[in-house]
Amino acid sequence: MVVIPTRCRTILLATALFCIGLLPLAALGRGEPAQEPTAEESLTADRIRMTVAIQFQNAVTTGISPVLLHPALMSSVADLAAAAPDLSISPVVSPEASTPAEVRERAASSDSLLWMRIVLIEGERTVSVEAQAGAVPDGNVLLELSYEVPVGPAGVSYRRLWQPLQRELAESVDRMTRIALGAVGTGRFELRTLPHAQLTVLETDQTALADDTGFLSLELPAPATYTLTLRAREHYPVTGQFLLTSAGSRRSIEPDVRSHWLYDFSMQNMSFPAFDARRRFFGDMLFAHAGFTTYVLGLAPVDRDWGDLNETDGIFSSTPATDLRLGLGSYLSGAHGERRFYASFGATGRLIHGAGMFAFDPVAPATAHLSLGVEGNPDHRSRLFFEWAPALVFTEFPGIVELRFPGVVFLPDDWATAVPVARYPIALGFVRLGLRWQP
Repeated sequence: MVVIPTRCRTILLATALFCIGLLPLAALGRGEPAQEPTAEESLTADRIRMTVAIQFQNAVTTGISPVLLHPALMSSVADLAAAAPDLSISPVVSPEASTPAEVRERAASSDSLLWMRIVLIEGERTVSVEAQAGAVPDGNVLLELSYEVPVGPAGVSYRRLWQPLQRELAESVDRMTRIALGAVGTGRFELRTLPHAQLTVLETDQTALADDTGFLSLELPAPATYTLTLRAREHYPVTGQFLLTSAGSRRSIEPDVRSHWLYDFSMQNMSFPAFDARRRFFGDMLFAHAGFTTYVLGLAPVDRDWGDLNETDGIFSSTPATDLRLGLGSYLSGAHGERRFYASFGATGRLIHGAGMFAFDPVAPATAHLSLGVEGNPDHRSRLFFEWAPALVFTEFPGIVELRFPGVVFLPDDWATAVPVARYPIALGFVRLGLRWQP
């Protein structure tokens, strides 16, 4: 039976809770991608969206009548769509004298396919309404109407104000929509990049592979704005937006190369600084790493009883020792994802370098360790990582090791008959949290 001291159980429980809490942080640097609407959903939402720009003029006095500035007026503009249930009205106030062309440009910038310009002119006894509307892609005025509405003792009736325009719009909206959609064509997107790179258009989920010369092309609905992601083996992905018109678009993209070297800056057991260098081979199939952890200066180790700290000890710890380690490992998941898992095996030697001594630790000169880790989004040069590294401690002084190493457990004595190394203690409390940088 494996014997686990009470202090070690506390350490193991704290480590487990720490790991669980850390996993969501492993993807820091890049949040989960938002769910993108499909091209069909986006087109359906934009088909009959109309921007209505309202201008106010006063033929009697300078300034604008407070009657026409009443919030109910802007709310009542939505009544224009009463006879066209699929029409989505977006009213905006345009205090300056905007031309139909300017209103059309404003509608285009807000992703509307229809536009309308309304000028309200208040006279002594009437309010004049001048309206023009059209399709954004077409550019022509497809609806034009002028009329007057009398001002009664209680002011302007907003329902009566919009009735003539509402009837005219109900008759014209289908024709304007057909013209707007008919003006939407296609455009060719051409890209010069790395051979066999993969391009993904997020709005349509279309993918294309570059040929042996690094050239690819796509035919897409235009005009429209698209978001693309380009991925190439051993390179960082590139994501960006581009505007595609019927005239087409030509781009050249050279993704940045992923370095074969990675550098880790971390804290072991949240106490002592550590550094590792990694070298990838055959993509991510294999990596070698070398590094060290120094105990010259650090915070009090996690396996110390914080209740025993006194004024002399403080919260810092210093021991003239350094761990030197080597290892080989491999990634267990692909290079593109929100987080990646990996494993490695290696050996560590503890060097004592103080008090006139420079040699390996006579109590525990070496350990064999297994490292299990998870790192954040590998699409970014810098990402968080977390490692758990249980170690088999080669020692002839297990009692001293139990006091000096975190989370020490002992295997049953009868196991040593079949597996000789089972007589050595296992330290389960080694963890590292830090930042991994890949140029």
